Amino acid sequence: MACGIDDADVTTLSLELGRDVTLEEAEVPLLRALDDALAGRLIVADHTFASAPDPGKQAAEARRKARAAHE
Repeated sequence: MACGIDDADVTTLSLELGRDVTLEEAEVPLLRALDDALAGRLIVADHTFASAPDPGKQAAEARRKARAAHE
């Protein structure tokens, strides 16, 4: 339970890329990204809840469309 969420899986760069990734290979890009993040230069996606689709609204819209198609 690496992240503290007991039902979340963990992975590695090697598993994600399907090949061995050495520490030496990862060191420079990791340190560069860390420096960018700490300096406020790292561009990240918006992962706030407000940016995600609301599954309840999506389900209601799908039901509405299904009813309309049968009318």
